[in-house]
Amino acid sequence: MKKYSFLILLLLILNLAASAQDKSVDEQYVIKVRPLIEPCEELKDADDAAVAKAIKDISTADSAGKIRLAGELGKSCHKKSAEPLVALLDDKDPLVKIAAVEALAHLGDEETIEALIQVGKDPDWRVRFATGPALCAFQKQKSSYAALNYLGVASTTNPVNEEDMRARGVTFLAINQMRDVSFSRKTLFYLFSAQDSKDEGVRKVARETLMALKNTRNGSRELIALLKQSLNPNYRRNCAYWLGQLKVEVGRDVLTDVAANDVDETVKKTAAEALKLLGPGEVETESPAVTTAAKKKGVTAPAQPVKNNASAKSLKNAPAKK
Repeated sequence: MKKYSFLILLLLILNLAASAQDKSVDEQYVIKVRPLIEPCEELKDADDAAVAKAIKDISTADSAGKIRLAGELGKSCHKKSAEPLVALLDDKDPLVKIAAVEALAHLGDEETIEALIQVGKDPDWRVRFATGPALCAFQKQKSSYAALNYLGVASTTNPVNEEDMRARGVTFLAINQMRDVSFSRKTLFYLFSAQDSKDEGVRKVARETLMALKNTRNGSRELIALLKQSLNPNYRRNCAYWLGQLKVEVGRDVLTDVAANDVDETVKKTAAEALKLLGPGEVETESPAVTTAAKKKGVTAPAQPVKNNASAKSLKNAPAKK
C-alpha cells in the first residue's frame, strides 16, 4: 500500500513540475510590448582573439554551446561574427536558430538582412516569433518592409492558428515601436480582420495584441489618425472602439467630434461609448484676467458645452464585421 502511495505521489510531483515548465515556456511567448533590440553602432574588423575562439568553437559545440556562443558573437560588434551566425540559421535545433536570429539583430550587420528574411518563413512559429522583432531592430526600409509584408500580414503555407498569430502579433507590436510610422497602419488592418477569424485562438491573440498597442510608440496615434482619415466606416468604428478600450486620453477630441458628426450612426454610437470609457475630461476654465475683463464689459461668460449623454449598447466584442 505504501508503495502505491509513493508512486501516486511521485506522479503528482512530476505532473506539477511539467505544468510549471509549460507555464514558463508559454511566458516567453506572451503578447506584450518589448523594447526593440539595439544593434551595434558600428562593427569593428580588427583581429580579436576572443571572437576568433568563439567562431572556432561554435562549429563543433552542442546546442547549448551554440546558443551561448551565438550570444557572445552577437554582442561582439565584430564584422567576422556575421558569417558563423548566418550559418546557424540552418541548424536543426529551433532554439539555436532563435539564438542566431537574436544575435544577428544585436550585431546589426545590414548584409545579413536577407538571411533573416528567409528564416522568417521557417515552419516553426517560435523562430518566426523571434525573427519579426529582429528585422524591426534594424529600422531599415528593407527589413521593416519584410517584417510587415513577408511575416506580419503574409499569406503562407503555415496554418494560421494561435501560435502563428503570436508570431504575427509580436511582429506588429515591434513595427509600432519603430521610428518610421509608415508601416504601422497595415498592422491595424490585419488585426481588425483577425477579430473575425473562425479560430478562437487567433481572435484571442489579435485582441491581446490590440490591447498592447497603447504601450507602443505609435499605436495610439495611428488609431487616432486612421479614425480621422479613413473612408471605411468599419475601420472608423474599430478605431473608436479600441480608443475607448485602451482609454487613450489623447483621442478624446477626435472621439468627441466623431460622436457628434460622423455620417455613420454606428460609428457615432461607438465613439460615444468610447467617450464613456474615458470618463469625464478636465474642464477648461477662463483665466482670472479674462473673467475680470468680461465682467467689466458686462459680458456673460459662455456656458460650458453640454456633454453628450446619449447611451449606446455596450460593445462586448469587437465591432461588427466589414
